[in-house]
Amino acid sequence: MIEQARQKEVTGLSMIICLLLVFGLYFPTTASEHLSVFSLSAYLICLALLSLLIFRRHGRPSAPVCIALLSITPVLLVFTFTSGLSTLRLGALLGYGVLSILLITNLRDIGLPHWFGRLWVVVNVINILAGFAIVAGVQSVDDFIVAHYSTAYDELLPNMLAWRKPVLTFGSHSTAAFFLYLFFWINLQTCKLKSQKWLMVFSVCYLFLTACLLSVSALAFSAVGLFQLVAHVWMSMRHKLLWATAALCLILATAAFWSPAINRAASIHVAKEIIQDPGNGLAGRFLPGGTMHYDLQYLQHHPFSPVGASYRESFMFGDDGPVEYMLRGSVPLLLLIYGGLFYFLRRNLVLRSHAYFLFAMIVLFELGITTLINLRALYLIPVLVVYLNSLGDSVPLRIHWTGRRV
Repeated sequence: MIEQARQKEVTGLSMIICLLLVFGLYFPTTASEHLSVFSLSAYLICLALLSLLIFRRHGRPSAPVCIALLSITPVLLVFTFTSGLSTLRLGALLGYGVLSILLITNLRDIGLPHWFGRLWVVVNVINILAGFAIVAGVQSVDDFIVAHYSTAYDELLPNMLAWRKPVLTFGSHSTAAFFLYLFFWINLQTCKLKSQKWLMVFSVCYLFLTACLLSVSALAFSAVGLFQLVAHVWMSMRHKLLWATAALCLILATAAFWSPAINRAASIHVAKEIIQDPGNGLAGRFLPGGTMHYDLQYLQHHPFSPVGASYRESFMFGDDGPVEYMLRGSVPLLLLIYGGLFYFLRRNLVLRSHAYFLFAMIVLFELGITTLINLRALYLIPVLVVYLNSLGDSVPLRIHWTGRRV
């Protein structure tokens, strides 16, 4: 009976991780600056799935840690009603509430079913094919994505697709750059640790799609990814892999340069604007006239008067994680979120190198856009953590019915 109960628990936990992956990538969204029915449903589903992971034996950390991390939303509520601002947007609290649940979740003892490898291949193939279809200008794919995955405001996603940016289901080029890079990196880690060399094809394709996004984040992640890819191929010391990877990179580069679907002059012009336009990039956002300049002025004059979920027309939330956390909850919120993130990754990831690298990538990316309360991040981060832990095995991905990886 005990063994049957354990088997049932393992199966249930594995299904939760699979649902998080599928919903995190493909749950539909709508363009709205306010909390929509789709967004509310998605947050509540994520909250329910994460709650199933913590309401079990050994499913959460000690009581003091739980109290500290679960205080994120109460802290925001306190600052909301002490801010003195009359306009409230309490829907913003939902993302922070789900994040606090995620940070206390224990994922280290969760395995993956033997068929997860096939699911992983399927979602990667879907992502890559959809990305190449967007780059090639396939109108039916563009129409489907606009109809089901718009975000923020109505014009955002059509404008992205008009420039042939493979944003997939992530809505904007900045968010897409982060997740496409993560899929590149994780497939590269799988290739490295599991010796599944064919996953190198996925990595190269994701790196190509990241570069096609033509944003500051995309260009930075593409440069980092290219360095990692070259370093891995060089260290692999396998000539077949070296030549196969070089050939694939050459084919993709040639296709990008000569394809009639890609306007090279326009792409170069866009890249220059991304780097030089004062409305883009870190410097441009913080300079006078930039989107974040008023936020910095407010913090300068009111460093210990955060606004919580209050709102003022001149505020810009979402363009910089640390600034948003300081604006909403000052130093306490900043420490709770980043301290909680480090605790979560270090506690749940088996390899320290994975924990440190993922923490650094998230924090650096948050300098450009708030990520941790993003709906897709709340779904996908736990999946990526469990998947990375599975790479510690020296055999193909599967678990024994007793719950132990074999």
